[in-house]
Amino acid sequence: MMEEGFQQGDPVLIDTWAQEYPDGFKMLVGPALEKLATLDLAAHDRAISSPMYQTLDRCGVIGTVNDLEAAIAGERYEDIAKHFGALKNFLMELRNFASKAKAPDPLKADRDKLAQEREEMQTERVRGFYGHVRTDVNTQVMAYTNRLLRQELAGRKLRVDTANRVRKQVNEDLAAAVNTAPGYAERYKAIMGQGDHGRAVGFIVAAARQKLPLVVKRVLRDFNLGGKPGVAGIRRTVAGGGPRTGTTVAGRPKTSDVDFTRTDKATWLGSLTSHGEAWLKNGKKARW
Repeated sequence: MMEEGFQQGDPVLIDTWAQEYPDGFKMLVGPALEKLATLDLAAHDRAISSPMYQTLDRCGVIGTVNDLEAAIAGERYEDIAKHFGALKNFLMELRNFASKAKAPDPLKADRDKLAQEREEMQTERVRGFYGHVRTDVNTQVMAYTNRLLRQELAGRKLRVDTANRVRKQVNEDLAAAVNTAPGYAERYKAIMGQGDHGRAVGFIVAAARQKLPLVVKRVLRDFNLGGKPGVAGIRRTVAGGGPRTGTTVAGRPKTSDVDFTRTDKATWLGSLTSHGEAWLKNGKKARW
Protein backbone atom coordinates (compact mmCIF):
# COMPACT_ATOMS: atom_id res chain seq x y z
CA MET A 1 0.00 0.00 0.00
CA MET A 2 2.84 2.38 0.80
CA GLU A 3 4.55 1.66 -2.52
CA GLU A 4 1.30 2.27 -4.38
CA GLY A 5 0.80 5.49 -2.43
CA PHE A 6 4.24 6.77 -3.43
CA GLN A 7 3.69 5.74 -7.02
CA GLN A 8 0.36 7.56 -7.23
CA GLY A 9 1.44 10.54 -5.11
CA ASP A 10 -1.24 9.96 -2.48
CA PRO A 11 -1.26 12.93 -0.01
CA VAL A 12 -2.45 10.57 2.75
CA LEU A 13 1.14 9.33 2.99
CA ILE A 14 2.27 12.84 3.91
CA ASP A 15 -0.34 13.12 6.68
CA THR A 16 0.61 9.74 8.17
CA TRP A 17 4.32 10.42 7.84
CA ALA A 18 4.07 13.86 9.50
CA GLN A 19 1.94 12.51 12.37
CA GLU A 20 3.94 9.38 13.17
CA TYR A 21 7.45 10.67 12.44
CA PRO A 22 7.35 14.50 12.72
CA ASP A 23 11.10 14.94 13.25
CA GLY A 24 12.02 12.83 10.26
CA PHE A 25 9.39 14.59 8.16
CA LYS A 26 10.85 18.01 9.00
CA MET A 27 14.39 16.92 8.13
CA LEU A 28 13.47 15.42 4.75
CA VAL A 29 11.20 18.09 3.26
CA GLY A 30 14.14 20.37 2.34
CA PRO A 31 16.26 17.64 0.70
CA ALA A 32 13.14 16.45 -1.13
CA LEU A 33 12.66 19.91 -2.71
CA GLU A 34 16.34 20.07 -3.65
CA LYS A 35 16.10 16.64 -5.25
CA LEU A 36 13.01 17.74 -7.15
CA ALA A 37 14.95 20.71 -8.56
CA THR A 38 17.58 18.37 -9.99
CA LEU A 39 14.93 16.07 -11.46
CA ASP A 40 12.45 18.61 -12.82
CA LEU A 41 13.08 22.32 -12.26
CA ALA A 42 9.68 23.36 -13.62
CA ALA A 43 7.93 20.95 -11.25
CA HIS A 44 10.07 22.30 -8.42
CA ASP A 45 9.06 25.90 -9.19
CA ARG A 46 5.40 24.93 -9.35
CA ALA A 47 5.67 23.07 -6.04
CA ILE A 48 7.20 26.03 -4.16
CA SER A 49 5.24 28.87 -5.81
CA SER A 50 2.28 28.77 -3.45
CA PRO A 51 4.20 28.26 -0.16
CA MET A 52 6.75 30.87 -1.31
CA TYR A 53 4.07 33.52 -1.87
CA GLN A 54 2.38 32.66 1.44
CA THR A 55 5.71 32.98 3.25
CA LEU A 56 6.51 36.34 1.66
CA ASP A 57 3.06 37.60 2.53
CA ARG A 58 3.33 36.34 6.13
CA CYS A 59 6.72 38.00 6.56
CA GLY A 60 5.42 41.36 5.26
CA VAL A 61 7.39 41.34 2.00
CA ILE A 62 4.32 41.67 -0.22
CA GLY A 63 3.05 44.63 1.82
CA THR A 64 6.49 46.26 1.73
CA VAL A 65 6.62 45.95 -2.07
CA ASN A 66 3.20 47.61 -2.33
CA ASP A 67 4.35 50.42 -0.04
CA LEU A 68 7.55 50.80 -2.05
CA GLU A 69 5.57 51.03 -5.26
CA ALA A 70 3.38 53.77 -3.76
CA ALA A 71 6.43 55.66 -2.44
CA ILE A 72 8.09 55.57 -5.87
CA ALA A 73 4.92 56.84 -7.53
CA GLY A 74 4.74 59.73 -5.04
CA GLU A 75 8.50 60.38 -5.21
CA ARG A 76 8.78 60.08 -1.45
CA TYR A 77 12.47 59.36 -1.31
CA GLU A 78 12.69 58.81 2.43
CA ASP A 79 9.91 56.21 2.25
CA ILE A 80 11.57 54.65 -0.81
CA ALA A 81 14.82 54.28 1.12
CA LYS A 82 13.00 52.86 4.16
CA HIS A 83 11.05 50.24 2.25
CA PHE A 84 14.03 49.31 0.11
CA GLY A 85 16.11 48.87 3.26
CA ALA A 86 13.45 46.63 4.75
CA LEU A 87 13.49 44.43 1.65
CA LYS A 88 17.28 44.30 1.65
CA ASN A 89 17.38 43.30 5.32
CA PHE A 90 14.83 40.57 4.69
CA LEU A 91 16.87 39.14 1.81
CA MET A 92 20.09 39.29 3.82
CA GLU A 93 18.48 37.48 6.75
CA LEU A 94 17.07 34.91 4.34
CA ARG A 95 20.56 34.32 2.96
CA ASN A 96 22.02 33.95 6.45
CA PHE A 97 19.24 31.58 7.46
CA ALA A 98 19.84 29.46 4.38
CA SER A 99 23.56 29.33 5.16
CA LYS A 100 22.88 28.20 8.71
CA ALA A 101 20.47 25.54 7.44
CA LYS A 102 23.26 24.15 5.24
CA ALA A 103 25.83 24.21 8.05
CA PRO A 104 26.63 20.95 9.89
CA ASP A 105 24.10 20.11 12.57
CA PRO A 106 25.86 20.48 15.96
CA LEU A 107 23.38 18.06 17.56
CA LYS A 108 23.66 15.36 14.91
CA ALA A 109 26.22 13.35 16.89
CA ASP A 110 23.98 13.38 19.97
CA ARG A 111 20.95 12.37 17.93
CA ASP A 112 22.87 9.55 16.26
CA LYS A 113 24.08 8.31 19.65
CA LEU A 114 20.56 8.43 21.05
CA ALA A 115 19.22 6.54 18.04
CA GLN A 116 21.92 3.88 18.46
CA GLU A 117 21.13 3.50 22.16
CA ARG A 118 17.44 3.10 21.37
CA GLU A 119 18.24 0.45 18.77
CA GLU A 120 20.48 -1.42 21.23
CA MET A 121 17.77 -1.29 23.91
CA GLN A 122 15.21 -2.64 21.46
CA THR A 123 17.60 -5.41 20.41
CA GLU A 124 18.19 -6.30 24.06
CA ARG A 125 14.44 -6.41 24.73
CA VAL A 126 13.90 -8.71 21.77
CA ARG A 127 16.80 -10.93 22.87
CA GLY A 128 15.40 -11.12 26.40
CA PHE A 129 11.92 -11.95 25.10
CA TYR A 130 13.25 -14.75 22.92
CA GLY A 131 15.35 -16.06 25.80
CA HIS A 132 12.42 -16.19 28.23
CA VAL A 133 10.23 -17.92 25.65
CA ARG A 134 12.98 -20.45 24.92
CA THR A 135 13.43 -21.24 28.63
CA ASP A 136 9.73 -21.91 29.22
CA VAL A 137 9.42 -23.91 26.01
CA ASN A 138 12.43 -26.06 26.90
CA THR A 139 11.06 -26.78 30.39
CA GLN A 140 7.68 -27.92 29.09
CA VAL A 141 9.02 -29.87 26.14
CA MET A 142 11.63 -31.59 28.32
CA ALA A 143 8.97 -32.71 30.80
CA TYR A 144 6.78 -34.08 28.02
CA THR A 145 9.76 -35.79 26.37
CA ASN A 146 10.75 -37.51 29.63
CA ARG A 147 7.19 -38.69 30.13
CA LEU A 148 7.05 -40.19 26.64
CA LEU A 149 10.43 -41.87 27.14
CA ARG A 150 9.28 -43.42 30.42
CA GLN A 151 6.13 -44.70 28.74
CA GLU A 152 7.97 -46.17 25.78
CA LEU A 153 10.72 -47.74 27.89
CA ALA A 154 8.16 -49.16 30.34
CA GLY A 155 10.56 -49.00 33.25
CA ARG A 156 13.71 -50.13 31.48
CA LYS A 157 16.79 -48.42 32.87
CA LEU A 158 19.16 -46.52 30.54
CA ARG A 159 22.77 -45.74 31.26
CA VAL A 160 23.35 -42.02 31.72
CA ASP A 161 25.41 -41.64 28.56
CA THR A 162 22.82 -43.53 26.52
CA ALA A 163 19.98 -41.46 27.96
CA ASN A 164 21.83 -38.26 27.12
CA ARG A 165 22.42 -39.37 23.54
CA VAL A 166 18.77 -40.36 23.18
CA ARG A 167 17.55 -36.97 24.43
CA LYS A 168 20.01 -35.12 22.22
CA GLN A 169 18.81 -37.00 19.15
CA VAL A 170 15.17 -36.44 20.12
CA ASN A 171 15.80 -32.70 20.37
CA GLU A 172 17.53 -32.58 17.00
CA ASP A 173 14.86 -34.62 15.23
CA LEU A 174 12.09 -32.64 16.92
CA ALA A 175 13.57 -29.31 15.81
CA ALA A 176 13.85 -30.56 12.24
CA ALA A 177 10.29 -31.91 12.24
CA VAL A 178 8.76 -28.74 13.68
CA ASN A 179 10.76 -26.19 11.68
CA THR A 180 10.04 -27.88 8.35
CA ALA A 181 6.30 -28.21 8.98
CA PRO A 182 4.26 -26.33 6.31
CA GLY A 183 3.54 -22.75 7.37
CA TYR A 184 5.31 -23.05 10.74
CA ALA A 185 8.14 -20.60 10.01
CA GLU A 186 5.75 -17.86 8.87
CA ARG A 187 3.43 -18.29 11.85
CA TYR A 188 6.39 -18.44 14.26
CA LYS A 189 7.76 -15.15 12.94
CA ALA A 190 4.37 -13.44 13.14
CA ILE A 191 3.57 -14.67 16.67
CA MET A 192 7.03 -13.85 18.04
CA GLY A 193 6.75 -10.39 16.49
CA GLN A 194 3.64 -9.69 18.59
CA GLY A 195 5.67 -9.93 21.81
CA ASP A 196 3.01 -11.99 23.63
CA HIS A 197 4.98 -14.38 25.87
CA GLY A 198 2.13 -16.72 26.73
CA ARG A 199 0.91 -17.05 23.17
CA ALA A 200 4.42 -17.63 21.84
CA VAL A 201 5.17 -20.37 24.37
CA GLY A 202 1.81 -22.02 23.77
CA PHE A 203 2.26 -22.01 20.00
CA ILE A 204 5.74 -23.56 20.06
CA VAL A 205 4.90 -26.15 22.73
CA ALA A 206 1.75 -27.20 20.87
CA ALA A 207 3.75 -27.72 17.67
CA ALA A 208 6.35 -29.75 19.58
CA ARG A 209 3.79 -31.92 21.38
CA GLN A 210 2.21 -32.78 18.05
CA LYS A 211 5.49 -34.13 16.67
CA LEU A 212 7.08 -35.57 19.82
CA PRO A 213 5.35 -38.98 20.14
CA LEU A 214 6.42 -40.07 16.67
CA VAL A 215 9.91 -38.58 17.09
CA VAL A 216 10.46 -40.43 20.39
CA LYS A 217 9.31 -43.73 18.91
CA ARG A 218 11.57 -43.32 15.89
CA VAL A 219 14.65 -42.38 17.94
CA LEU A 220 14.19 -45.28 20.34
CA ARG A 221 13.82 -47.62 17.39
CA ASP A 222 17.05 -46.23 15.89
CA PHE A 223 18.78 -46.94 19.20
CA ASN A 224 17.34 -50.47 19.23
CA LEU A 225 15.24 -49.53 22.23
CA GLY A 226 11.82 -49.83 20.64
CA GLY A 227 9.10 -52.03 22.07
CA LYS A 228 8.34 -53.02 25.67
CA PRO A 229 10.00 -55.69 27.80
CA GLY A 230 8.46 -59.14 27.65
CA VAL A 231 8.59 -59.88 31.38
CA ALA A 232 6.39 -57.67 33.51
CA GLY A 233 7.80 -56.23 36.69
CA ILE A 234 11.45 -56.75 35.68
CA ARG A 235 13.51 -53.65 34.82
CA ARG A 236 16.88 -54.10 33.20
CA THR A 237 19.50 -51.62 32.10
CA VAL A 238 20.56 -51.35 28.48
CA ALA A 239 23.97 -52.48 29.58
CA GLY A 240 22.49 -55.71 30.96
CA GLY A 241 22.08 -54.79 34.63
CA GLY A 242 20.21 -57.05 37.01
CA PRO A 243 16.61 -56.79 38.20
CA ARG A 244 15.45 -53.79 40.14
CA THR A 245 13.14 -53.95 43.13
CA GLY A 246 10.07 -51.80 43.51
CA THR A 247 10.56 -51.04 47.20
CA THR A 248 9.32 -47.62 48.34
CA VAL A 249 11.24 -45.67 50.97
CA ALA A 250 10.08 -42.68 52.97
CA GLY A 251 11.89 -39.35 53.14
CA ARG A 252 13.25 -36.89 50.63
CA PRO A 253 16.57 -38.22 49.21
CA LYS A 254 19.74 -36.33 48.33
CA THR A 255 20.02 -35.00 44.80
CA SER A 256 23.06 -37.20 44.21
CA ASP A 257 20.92 -40.31 44.95
CA VAL A 258 18.16 -39.44 42.46
CA ASP A 259 18.01 -41.32 39.13
CA PHE A 260 17.20 -38.52 36.65
CA THR A 261 16.83 -40.96 33.79
CA ARG A 262 13.54 -41.99 35.42
CA THR A 263 12.78 -38.87 37.47
CA ASP A 264 11.81 -35.69 35.66
CA LYS A 265 14.15 -32.85 36.68
CA ALA A 266 11.45 -30.18 36.46
CA THR A 267 9.19 -32.25 38.75
CA TRP A 268 12.08 -32.78 41.17
CA LEU A 269 12.83 -29.07 41.38
CA GLY A 270 9.16 -28.28 41.83
CA SER A 271 8.97 -30.58 44.88
CA LEU A 272 11.78 -28.91 46.83
CA THR A 273 9.32 -27.41 49.33
CA SER A 274 6.40 -29.81 48.94
CA HIS A 275 5.46 -33.48 48.77
CA GLY A 276 6.81 -35.58 45.94
CA GLU A 277 8.41 -38.79 44.77
CA ALA A 278 11.55 -39.77 42.88
CA TRP A 279 13.29 -42.87 41.59
CA LEU A 280 16.61 -43.63 43.22
CA LYS A 281 19.76 -45.00 41.65
CA ASN A 282 19.38 -48.19 43.71
CA GLY A 283 16.08 -48.95 41.99
CA LYS A 284 13.85 -47.90 44.88
CA LYS A 285 11.30 -45.13 44.88
CA ALA A 286 11.36 -42.39 47.53
CA ARG A 287 8.22 -40.61 48.68
CA TRP A 288 7.88 -37.68 51.08
